[in-house]
Amino acid sequence: MSDAVNHPSHYNQGAIEVIDFIEDRGFNFNVGNAVKYICRAPYKGKYVEDLQKAVFYLKRQRELNSKKKHKIGHLDVYDFAKHLPERLRIVIFIIDDISITNKIGRYYDMAIENLQEEIKIVQEDK
Repeated sequence: MSDAVNHPSHYNQGAIEVIDFIEDRGFNFNVGNAVKYICRAPYKGKYVEDLQKAVFYLKRQRELNSKKKHKIGHLDVYDFAKHLPERLRIVIFIIDDISITNKIGRYYDMAIENLQEEIKIVQEDK
């Protein structure tokens, strides 16, 4: 049975709980929220809205031009994201690469563009 407060099922679809990945990478508030919304989008029932929220947080972080570095942890990004649809996995990989390399502007743009393309595809399919 799912614990809706401490371990909601929409954050536990992969091998690693979303919060554990966010904390391991040391993501700040904006990036952590973007990852959270991306990972829950396929499972929470508000796919486009969650992806739009992720875009909002990535744009906000891009504007802050954060230089924060993460600690390298034991969690593997591929294991973390393998349960997500392909385009969302790509965005998680891009966000993870941002945290490692600090190539902020270009990579945030890539992540935002991929999310906006996914939103467009989903809306066109309706």
